[in-house]
Amino acid sequence: MQFMKKILIFLDEEFANIDSKINNKIIGSKYSAKLFFDGWNKVEKKYLISYNPSKHFDSYSSKINADDNFDLFEFAGNIQKFLKSYYFSIQKRRRIIKKIEENLVDIDYVWIRQLSSAGIVLAEMAIEKNIQVIFHFAGECEDGWKNKKFKGLKKLIAYIINKILIMKVLKIAKNSLVTNLCTAKKLLYKLRKINKNTHFFVDSLVKDTINFTQSKQSKRNRFIFVGHLTDEKGVMTVFEAFLTILKSDMTSKLTIIGVGKNFDKIKNKIQELNIKDSVSLMGLVPNVKMSDFYSNHDYLLMPTTYNEGFPRVILESWAHNIIPIVTNVGAISMLAKDNTDILLLKDDSVFSMIQKIQFIQENDKLDEEMRKNIFALKKTITQSHFQDFIYKLVNKH
Repeated sequence: MQFMKKILIFLDEEFANIDSKINNKIIGSKYSAKLFFDGWNKVEKKYLISYNPSKHFDSYSSKINADDNFDLFEFAGNIQKFLKSYYFSIQKRRRIIKKIEENLVDIDYVWIRQLSSAGIVLAEMAIEKNIQVIFHFAGECEDGWKNKKFKGLKKLIAYIINKILIMKVLKIAKNSLVTNLCTAKKLLYKLRKINKNTHFFVDSLVKDTINFTQSKQSKRNRFIFVGHLTDEKGVMTVFEAFLTILKSDMTSKLTIIGVGKNFDKIKNKIQELNIKDSVSLMGLVPNVKMSDFYSNHDYLLMPTTYNEGFPRVILESWAHNIIPIVTNVGAISMLAKDNTDILLLKDDSVFSMIQKIQFIQENDKLDEEMRKNIFALKKTITQSHFQDFIYKLVNKH
């Protein structure tokens, strides 16, 4: 008889209290990493949650469910706070170590997503106890310091911290107890050189229950953007390109899903131009409702310059037979092929976006062939496909 493996899942993305009419202290996050594990019953799961008790979120992407086995891990969500607590406060360091030791009891595997100081300490302690570790790198973490939010001295500090963390993480990654899962192209090649037990992986959220379809409406003028409404994600490029498309085809539609610093800017522009019938600004949409939006669109627009791994929105658009029009960043070329199941932009400019949209709208035959190719991917992009892959990995030991 094979016993169910026990996995401690460390989610290093900030969770906080979320408002609810039923319960005012439900824990949720604006990020969606936890959703990959929801409904996966082939392993016994326990979550270690990066929790900020002083915050609350009005909207959320994922949440802790009533039947989830979880523990709250303060300090973990902020690198600087964690380092300060762990290295400069004996009392807090003891609390952190005690918290980790309590959560490692009777655990077979530890799953750590993304590079973080808390994750590194957790991995080191797990290895000391001879516990298998799965390190999931969801992006090119070596370049985190290049984020535009860091300026001046903060950028230098971020660079130093990032380099130290990378050195530590590569030392862990080559350990024989570690399995590396990587969604980042450059990092994947580096990890494979130091540990053969390294695999390309995407924590897909595409459900088997989605009704995969091959055909789209003949006019094909419905566009969707999904992501943070920041300059790095390219939302303003999408919006400005669509305004040009709208001048030649007043029946075109654009749906923008997400929140971020450009939300009010876009909202005001929609009102100013009186185009609310053409542009829908939806804000944050729960993952369970996303399929309804994807189903009514023809093209995903994603001119991102962000340090991506393999964006899940591409898998989600494929599941609804939408052709993604995207910049060639991160690991996109690991799974996708230009003019076969994706359209790659020359750059992140408005002109390139307009040019590519017009190109595919004028090429009916290529559009049809691409949708056939995308339809053929359906068995290899689902959440259950990648969950089964992990299940086989953990049952090797």
